Formats: sequence, structure tokens, C-alpha cells
Amino acid sequence: MSLTRSFRHPGALVALFALVVACEPDDTESAPPEDSQTALGATGGGEDSGDGGAGDQDEPQDSQGSAPTLLLECGIDPACDALLLDPAAIASASADARCLFTALGAGEPTLLQTLTLFDRSVANLDLAILSPGEVLRQTYGASVGLGEWINPVMRCTLRSPDFFAACAADLDPSCLDPEQWFLDCEEEPTLHCPAL
Repeated sequence: MSLTRSFRHPGALVALFALVVACEPDDTESAPPEDSQTALGATGGGEDSGDGGAGDQDEPQDSQGSAPTLLLECGIDPACDALLLDPAAIASASADARCLFTALGAGEPTLLQTLTLFDRSVANLDLAILSPGEVLRQTYGASVGLGEWINPVMRCTLRSPDFFAACAADLDPSCLDPEQWFLDCEEEPTLHCPAL
């Protein structure tokens, strides 16, 4: 199984994180980079309200019968392998990067996944494309000292297809900054799996 394919399974994230932590020197006192602090400090979203409302009946459920907390749990087929967001490695991941940028520009319903590795943390970004220009976005991961974390789902408007076509053609490392992909985002009150 390829390393990127394993990120489609939440349990693989924990296994990878354990490997990253186990490989670090014990005398290192580093913390996650400052740019990851916002994502690492936030939690929440996706908890079952227990109201039994009609909107919950069509949601996928785990083995305990609870609603999903991650877009990854919605059963959406990914269009591409997960992309490691590392500007230094974009040349070696060119096929995955082109696949991701092409899918973002096309706007066909699918799931896209990215992964960012920091000194002592792992951050995932999942995108469920709903229609051209509209996605659900969610970040989650694990960090030494904070454990696992999940941010709420955001509904976002994507930049134009021309922007993503240029990224796919040029593979400019600046295109690997996900904040450049969105025009605006608004938090969703709960995770409702899209019917794609």
C-alpha cells in the first residue's frame, strides 16, 4: 500500500503520527510552527445532537451509530491520492498536485485530501467538492502535547478555474498554500455528509 493511499483511513493517521513521534530525538523541545497554532487550538463540530431529527437519518454512521465528525467518514470517493503539501517536494509529487488542481478547477463532486507534516504534528485538509466553485473544507490532525484535534467544517467559495489551471500547468510552489485556494469560508453548524 502506498504511503499516500493510507491517509484515506483515519487510523492510518494515528499510525503515521506515532511513527513521526517515535523517530524524533527525545531531547527536542520543539512545538508546532506558529502557523499551525490556530488549527491545533480549535476543536469541535460534528457532535450528534441526539435530537433524532429527520436530517440525521441519511447520514452515514459508525459502528456505535453516531454521525460522522470528519468529511473523510462520509464515504466520498477521492479523485486523487493525498497530496503532501511540501513546496520542496512538489516535483516528486507532480502527478498528485496536477490531479488536485485539475479537480479543484473542474468542480466535479469528489473528495480531495492534503497532508502537512510539522516537527511534532500532522495536519490534514479534506475538501469535498460540491459543485463548481463550492467546497466543504475540514482540517484535523494530531500534535505532541495536544493529541488529536478536529476543526469544524467550513463551506468555502473557490477561486476561479483559471487559477487552478495555472497551478496545474506551472506547479508553482506558492500554489501549495491552501489559503490561496479560497475566496471566502463560513463555518457550518454541523457536519452533514453531502450527497455526491
